[in-house]
Amino acid sequence: MRKKFLNFLVFFCLTILICGTLAGCETDIQTFSDEWTYDATNHWHEAIRGQMDEVKDLAMHDFGTASYQKIGDVWYYVEPCEVCGYDNKTALANGSVIAIEKVGYASLNDAIENYDGTGEIVMLEDINITSDLTTQGFSAINLTKDIKLNLNGKTLTRVNAKSLFVITNDATLQINGKVQGSAVNGTILAGYSGNNNGNLIIDGGTYTATVDDDCTIQTNGTCNNSNITVRNATFNSTDDTFYLAGSGKFKIDNCQINGYTGIYMKAGDLEINSSTINATGNYAAPVANGNGANSTGDGIILDSKAGYIGNMILKLDNVNITSQNGYAIHEALTDVNTSSAVRLIIQNNGTYSSAEGKETIKTSQAFLDALDNGTATSEVESGTFNQSFDNKLLATGYELIETAQGYVVRMIEMM
Repeated sequence: MRKKFLNFLVFFCLTILICGTLAGCETDIQTFSDEWTYDATNHWHEAIRGQMDEVKDLAMHDFGTASYQKIGDVWYYVEPCEVCGYDNKTALANGSVIAIEKVGYASLNDAIENYDGTGEIVMLEDINITSDLTTQGFSAINLTKDIKLNLNGKTLTRVNAKSLFVITNDATLQINGKVQGSAVNGTILAGYSGNNNGNLIIDGGTYTATVDDDCTIQTNGTCNNSNITVRNATFNSTDDTFYLAGSGKFKIDNCQINGYTGIYMKAGDLEINSSTINATGNYAAPVANGNGANSTGDGIILDSKAGYIGNMILKLDNVNITSQNGYAIHEALTDVNTSSAVRLIIQNNGTYSSAEGKETIKTSQAFLDALDNGTATSEVESGTFNQSFDNKLLATGYELIETAQGYVVRMIEMM
């Protein structure tokens, strides 16, 4: 009996000892919160069991893409940590309407003057440019160094005058208009007289001429290397929306162009892809002009005018052009002593519509003669046209046939 009691006593004591040990182990398990704790420099997980002074995953903040936030009347440069959710806020100067990273400015001119090529100039508010803010000798802001401007959903307007920017000194203006609502009201000139070249790159936004009977985008006729690339944007004017008088590389991708005349060319290499042009002006025959151009109501007009570099190339790929009162495409000589050295390429579908009774593609006799003698080329190999045009414009091996949808260019079937 005594032996059984001793055995029970030993078992009981061992049980107490083991349970106490296990309980002690349970209280010693190190556990950390799933929530982040942070200060201005680091973030970490705090201990909620065990050694309470220990932390886990201590690291410096990993800041992602910054943005701007207005709190009350003050703008802040906000850098979000992509790990813990902490926002590092830097207050900009009172009265800031535009900023370069963490520095705010009270005017666009101040921002341009202080821009060193790092990052972008970002608009925080709508901005009006008046004559007192333009560059001396120009009726616009003269850009002589590379500038990256982010419209950031805001509107930049030239007040009571046409010209907003004149880009010279081989500088490049890049405009980021990707944020919805981004807009520019005023003419942008890529290059100036005296072969003072400038370049323009636009991605997104809406661009509108502020003065009636003036263009939205322009190159100067003396320039031989002013280049323009625009994409994903809309352009509006009550004149020639694009006036391309100087030579250079011009590219238009996925754009909408609205104007009395869509594009007036006198020089350069123009490539248009997946875009739409609507010309709504009354038709007027092109007039010889050594300093500008009249509005003809055409979708695109190529004018071989004496005194300009000429040698134009027009390449259209899946483009839709409508002229309510003129020609969809119009090649013209406004000087009788000028030869037409133009290259026309149309491919990959597209629709082309002229006013009733007008050819879809109108050319001068000089251009047709130039095709015969090899100084000009035309390679129309695709598209649907509401009116017929001269078969000389077709690429070799293609024909123009009339269908219920209009005139269609197709490859000649070999028998």
